[in-house]
This record gives sequence, C-alpha cells and structure tokens, in this order.
Amino acid sequence: MITSHGSRRTSSHSSLSCPPVQSTSKVPDKPNLVLDYPHESEAELAEYLETYRTKMVPYFPIVCIAAEMTMIQLKQERPFLYLVIRTICSKNLRRQAALILQVKKVLGRQMLLEGEKSLDLFLGVLVFASWSHLYICDKPIVSTIMQLGISLAFDLGLMRPLPSGPVNPMRYSITRGYTTPQDGKPLSRTMEERRAAVGLYLVSSV
Repeated sequence: MITSHGSRRTSSHSSLSCPPVQSTSKVPDKPNLVLDYPHESEAELAEYLETYRTKMVPYFPIVCIAAEMTMIQLKQERPFLYLVIRTICSKNLRRQAALILQVKKVLGRQMLLEGEKSLDLFLGVLVFASWSHLYICDKPIVSTIMQLGISLAFDLGLMRPLPSGPVNPMRYSITRGYTTPQDGKPLSRTMEERRAAVGLYLVSSV
C-alpha cells in the first residue's frame, strides 16, 4: 500500500518475516556452585562422620566406617564415599546443592569418561542412593544411580560366584577394588564387599 507521502507501508504479514531484534542486556552468569559455596571446618567434618556413624548406619548397616577412622583418613582411602557423606550430612542448603552437583560430575567423569571401577565408587553410590531420595535431590535420579551401582557390582565381580579352586594370577584378569589372587590361592571377598553386595540387593529392591 502506498501512503500519501509516497512511501510504502509495511504490512503486518511482511513484518513477521523480519528477524527479531536481539536484546543488548546481558543475562548474568550463574555462579559456579561446585566452587562457590561455604566450605566446612574440621569440626563440622568430624560432626558429619559422627552423624553418619550414629544416626544413619543403624538404619542402613551396609557401608560401615571403623570407629578409629577420621574424616581425613576417609578422604584419603575412600574419596568418593567421603564426598557423599559430606553431601548427605550437610546442614547448609547452598553447600549441599553444590556437593550434589559435584557427586554427579564425579560419577560422570570417573565412570563414563574414564571407565573407573572401584569399591570406593560402589560404596559411595550405595550410600547416595540410600539417602539422597529422602530430602536431597529435586529430580528422580535414584533409579539411574542404582543402574550405575549394578554396573559397578558386575564389573567388580560381586555379582558372580568366586572360583572354588586355586587361581593362576597370570591367567586371571581382575578389576581394581576387588580382592586379588596371590600365589595361586583361592580368591576371597572381604566383609566390606559382602555387605555391599547385600546392600545393592536391598536398595534396588525397594
């Protein structure tokens, strides 16, 4: 349509085909929750471990921690389990949200990218699946976590019976975190491994 001034009026139909004008305002970046959260003091970490031993283990006596073990020792020997205990026992919501994200990132990196198979990961998965559904995770991920636990148990050999006779270590391939054969002696499972296998059955059956 031509206006009285000789200029063409743009119809509403043609205006729809024009690209939208981008806003010049910048949306602020979300904070890095994994790094930006209040860290615990040594006293708080000790309290977490005591809380786990006295208030959580009695209701799920599968992943037990010796009374003489400190949180520092647990971090050195079982770093993922240490992270999970910090997560489920945290009293700071901001910290807990950051630790949940960190647990997921560790599982994704170590299991899916690096292919790690260790008893530490398996124990941490059991504890996280046992307690995270109560008040931690806002999305239903327990079934996914349990599938990771089942995969770890299978790779660690906890889902199959042990050989009854002596094993030649030169011909027997075994994954990390599992009791290794020595001098041709029969394989054996530790009590920790046995409890973990029972715990997997309990958690996956609920």
